[in-house]
Amino acid sequence: MHAHTALATLRYAPEMNAFESLGTLMNVVQIAIDTDERFRHEANLIRGGAATMNQVADKIDAGLPLQDYELASIEVAVITMDQIFPRLDVTKLHLARLTLSAMRKAEAARTGAALPLPLIFNPARRST
Repeated sequence: MHAHTALATLRYAPEMNAFESLGTLMNVVQIAIDTDERFRHEANLIRGGAATMNQVADKIDAGLPLQDYELASIEVAVITMDQIFPRLDVTKLHLARLTLSAMRKAEAARTGAALPLPLIFNPARRST
């Protein structure tokens, strides 16, 4: 429900709170399923939506409307998360949330930013 509300906000009245909320959710799910081969296909679909989120961040920050093709990719990610939530381990999701929090704190310490925007999870960044 939370993801659909954020998506509707991005569709009808783009603003950064919805972007950050949806980005955080995408990140948590990506971290939770990163090493689970059962969700390899779904991870790619979510990653595609996350990549679109990165590309439209400036438009959202400016409150500009997103194009249908931009929203479509994000919507696929939201629907994909809906489909896999019942099969996800709650403990894994909690640990993923803690991991994301630690990643954000490390990024904030590295860059000096008080509260960085969502990282939009990239597996290559885990080692940094």
